[in-house]
Amino acid sequence: MRGLAALTSSPRRSNASALSGSALRIAFVRYAQAQRQVVAHILWRGVVWGTMPIFVGIIWSLSPSVGRRARIMAFYAF
Repeated sequence: MRGLAALTSSPRRSNASALSGSALRIAFVRYAQAQRQVVAHILWRGVVWGTMPIFVGIIWSLSPSVGRRARIMAFYAF
């Protein structure tokens, strides 16, 4: 029993587990930050690509080279 207690209360072993715990914590925090950046990037791309047709339609409907009926249709379509 004494040998088992010496193994479990060894300072080297407790330091190693503390270091591995902090390394795991740091790795998890970095992973979570990277995941947040990925999600933010995907959402931003969705906003850009989702609103682009609206702006293209408005600009196209305001273009003077487009006929009156086409401008009205484009304005109401977008």
